[in-house]
Amino acid sequence: MNSFAAIAGRLQWLNLPVVLLVTLLQRTPVLRVASTAGEIIHASPIGAVLRAAATVASLGALHSLAGATQYVQNPPSPVTGAVGTRVTVAFTITGSPQPPNFFTLQGSLPPGLDTIPALQGNRIQSDAPVITGIATQAGTFTFSVTGSCGAYSQTDTITIVITGGAVAAPTITTQPSGLVVASGANAAFTVVATGSPTYQWRKDGVPLGGATAAALTLTNVQAVNQGTYSVVATNAGGAATSNNATLTVTPVSAAPAITSQPVSQVSAVGLSTTFAVTATGTPALTYQWLKNSTPIAGATGPTLTLSGLTLGDAGNYAVNVTNSFGTVTSAAATLNVNAAATAPAIRVPPSSVTMSSGGTAVFNVSASGSPAPTFQWRRNGLPLAAATTPALVVKATTETAGVYSVVVTNAVNSTISPNATLTVATTAEISRLINLSILTNISAADPDFTIGTVLGGAATFGNKPLLVRAVGPSLGALGVPGVLDDPTFEMFAGSTSFATNDNWGGAAALSNAFAQVGAFAYVAGNSKDAALFNPSIPARDYTVRVSSGVTGGSGAVIAELYDASPGATFTATTPRLINVSVRKQIDTGATLTAGFVIGPIGGTAARTVLVRAIGPGLGVFGVPGTMPDPKLELFSGGTVIAASDNWGGDAQLTAAGTAVGAFAIANLQSKDAMILVTLAPGNYTAQVTGVGPGGVALVEVYEVP
Repeated sequence: MNSFAAIAGRLQWLNLPVVLLVTLLQRTPVLRVASTAGEIIHASPIGAVLRAAATVASLGALHSLAGATQYVQNPPSPVTGAVGTRVTVAFTITGSPQPPNFFTLQGSLPPGLDTIPALQGNRIQSDAPVITGIATQAGTFTFSVTGSCGAYSQTDTITIVITGGAVAAPTITTQPSGLVVASGANAAFTVVATGSPTYQWRKDGVPLGGATAAALTLTNVQAVNQGTYSVVATNAGGAATSNNATLTVTPVSAAPAITSQPVSQVSAVGLSTTFAVTATGTPALTYQWLKNSTPIAGATGPTLTLSGLTLGDAGNYAVNVTNSFGTVTSAAATLNVNAAATAPAIRVPPSSVTMSSGGTAVFNVSASGSPAPTFQWRRNGLPLAAATTPALVVKATTETAGVYSVVVTNAVNSTISPNATLTVATTAEISRLINLSILTNISAADPDFTIGTVLGGAATFGNKPLLVRAVGPSLGALGVPGVLDDPTFEMFAGSTSFATNDNWGGAAALSNAFAQVGAFAYVAGNSKDAALFNPSIPARDYTVRVSSGVTGGSGAVIAELYDASPGATFTATTPRLINVSVRKQIDTGATLTAGFVIGPIGGTAARTVLVRAIGPGLGVFGVPGTMPDPKLELFSGGTVIAASDNWGGDAQLTAAGTAVGAFAIANLQSKDAMILVTLAPGNYTAQVTGVGPGGVALVEVYEVP
């Protein structure tokens, strides 16, 4: 909006045509001054103060230079006031085209006065500042104010004369009253005092944050709000403290409600254990503990301690919580009593690892003992906060490099593991998954299975070479009995089929690819094994469905995926196999074997992987006939290096799954199995069996960044 249009809008109350208004404004500077100052006064957040100040001065007191922006002090200097009263000096704008951008103040204001907005050093960042406050000291005070913009500056010297004596201290004329309110209601204390004081409410003598008004309102009061309340009224003349007012909160009658259930315990003969319950309710609660639904004599408190345990103490424990409004029974907590307490013993100690900087390292320990031991990890001999599970996850940095150990403790004794060292590699070596192989059986009843992979990784780009194989006849040469005579496979990108192979045909390019990745050779060029080599496949997710090339065919088959990128050209931006998986029916008593390789072979940098065997967790996807309780074992050679039956809702496993994009397992008590482990370069095998019935299971191996 141009300046004439803006000014015309300001003077609409004169009820004159716009053209006439513009003519008057062009020829009448005094009218322009009055209108602009009036608008500023009305637009200010303390408009009432400014309007009052403006009435003190007549239009004749507003000095103006036609055609130039000026500011005017209202009321004019000298300004008079009295101790204990409000004194206000406002600055209004006259002329055109541009008001001051800021004002600066030289000298000292009378005590009790300040600027709006507040001074920043000696600068007031405003085009219409105000000096105001309750004067607290008599005297004559002179200072200067300079208004500035890019085109000019103007300085006014201002004198404020304050008369009168000292300010009288506050007097409390109406004291706060004690209150009795019901729990959940609101409570309000009020006070009246003379002398325009400020207020600070206190509870039990302690100031309450933000409670600085003449009224104090407490909402939804509870027993914790009970106490003695008072208020201190303060001004320049002194302070006055009110009488104490007591707040009493009466409870609301309610039936018992259990807020914390007793927890199951595992202990041993001769030891002690304690069950506890937390409940609410009014009036007061009584308790009666039960063993196997039978009341325990004398067990009438919120806790139950059993000392000198025997095998006969094992059972289910619960508690009845009662008041006059009813009774509620807790959930049952099971006590298992082992035959004898044994000291903890470390079965598998943590292993030293070398990791690339920024990689995820996992230290694992396996220990026995009765009762079950607890864990406390240490770095360089010092305990680590919240590191109290059998697995410790650490980001490899120069700060976290060091010597790790774990203290394993139960009621009998404690023991310390051997040391394991975390070394941060200084080389640019990229550790990674380079191969997945699935050994299983195909039959007429279970004619196919699917393996999947994801190619990519953070900060990677471009395509990569990939070798896919389905081996049947050539397994016989390795001593595998009952092989599938004619395996075939089909590859999919999403739901789109884009490649198939039945018989590999002895192609030289395939033989060369076998040799490059270290895969064993096929027995003959005309064998009915299947293979496909894509030298430049885009990074994304793929699935491979393996079946028999002959209807009704059955036998053992191995399906393989190889990262065929030459090691010498592999960099941090080269796409990787970041996830490999297989979904397969595993019959009762049968085993699914998944092998994978951490590369580069001969390298030193370890890689952390998340291995999962999911059965019950597939139910949310509508998969029928899932394995109810898969068991997962991880081998290096013939040695079991990690195992999992039920994952137990471990928070570190949940966090690792989230980090790699694995679907979440909502039921923390599900019988799915998971292992989070850091592995040196080499060959590893994961075996999945059912604890009980067989069924469909998904086996996954994820690279953990």
